[in-house]
Amino acid sequence: MNYFKTLSEDVEEIDIKGQGLTFLPSLSHFKNLKKLDASINQLTYITDFPETLEYINIQGNRLKQIPPFPKNLKTFIASHNQLESLPDTPDTLISLFCKSNRIEKLPKLSINLQRMNVSNNLIESIESFPPKLKILVLRNNIISSLPTLPKSIYKIDIAENNISKLPEIPINTRILNCEDNGIQEIKSLPKRLEQFHCQQNLLREYPELPKNLRIYDGHTNPNPFRDFSLPEIFKLQEFRYNYFTQKFGPKIKKYFYNQLKNRKKDLHQELVEVYYSPDLPFYKNEWIYLSEGKKYLSKTIPNPTPINAVDHPM
Repeated sequence: MNYFKTLSEDVEEIDIKGQGLTFLPSLSHFKNLKKLDASINQLTYITDFPETLEYINIQGNRLKQIPPFPKNLKTFIASHNQLESLPDTPDTLISLFCKSNRIEKLPKLSINLQRMNVSNNLIESIESFPPKLKILVLRNNIISSLPTLPKSIYKIDIAENNISKLPEIPINTRILNCEDNGIQEIKSLPKRLEQFHCQQNLLREYPELPKNLRIYDGHTNPNPFRDFSLPEIFKLQEFRYNYFTQKFGPKIKKYFYNQLKNRKKDLHQELVEVYYSPDLPFYKNEWIYLSEGKKYLSKTIPNPTPINAVDHPM
């Protein structure tokens, strides 16, 4: 605690990350404090937040509750704690990151909120989303339905919930991850979508793939392979299934082989991968791999491991 006594009352930033602290004293006498990083400690209690704070990072502690938010707060990070609830957020708040807690219900959210990650909690329902929200991560909760999504949304991650029906996906959405739910139907996808993950649902029919789509993963559904056109598959950077039909599998293999054989100099530069089912012995360990500088067909790669989807922020 002697550290705080050495600080000027005019200090604008306090960084006490990873100091093993169990208690945070009142910081109200710091009249110009704008940024507080008290992450990765052992804090169980915080007395107050100075009203001047614009940035707070208290992730990686043991907090069960927190004081009211400062009126000018813009960014709040409190992931990996034991929080059961949050105070109402001020309308200045833009970013809210509170994954891996015990939150059951979201507070009143800032109308200016743009980024929110509250994955790995106990949230059952959400009344509405802020109108300017761009990044939404709700994975691994117990949500059964969603309200209308804002037109501003860019990334939607609602994986590992109990959702059976999706609301309309806004046109500006680039990333949609709805894997591991109970979704039975997706009528359409936004034209600008670039990543689509819908594996482990109850889908029997699939919408048309958008022209901009680069990553598609739809395995482990009752009918995981709709009759995609081969050019649709060829343009993708990553295309993953684990149940190919014997009827369609050879067509894909022949198509890519012909592309490699006849168009070595003018192939697409994107990465294209096709994984064949381990349930079909004569396709096991066969894949097709195209990328800039590596244009070849491999038939003998042992135990191929799929590449993970692009890891975007949050």
